[in-house]
Amino acid sequence: MQAYSYQLINGYPILDIDGMKVLLNTGSAESMGVPGELTIAGKASLLKKTTLRLTPDILGKQIGTPVDVMLGADILTQFDFKLLPEKMQVVFTSGEFHPYGYCNYFELFNGVPITPVSVSNQDIRLFFVTGSRRTYLNQ
Repeated sequence: MQAYSYQLINGYPILDIDGMKVLLNTGSAESMGVPGELTIAGKASLLKKTTLRLTPDILGKQIGTPVDVMLGADILTQFDFKLLPEKMQVVFTSGEFHPYGYCNYFELFNGVPITPVSVSNQDIRLFFVTGSRRTYLNQ
């Protein structure tokens, strides 16, 4: 298990992993970054230099802050992870968390997590995308 601190910069969660600025983007199927490799909780993963015509430089300009890596579903699905906003941390484990407090489970649709939520007593399935500053609901 490994905890990493993050900051919300312009509404985006930017993790500090070994001195690299890493955008946590659950809405991206693929990860990418400059270093070529990223190690999370002791597990090394290879990174593409680009995805969807994005490079870290282009992405950084789009979101208004420099980034070294965009962390997507291809790597995130290898872990259980939890967001701890009260501590400004994300905790990763290759095992399984035993939840306490509020917990929600996800299924994947094309690599993007979907979670059930209740809005005005109506159950809906919601895309959980941390790489977007806004979430939209359409009735």
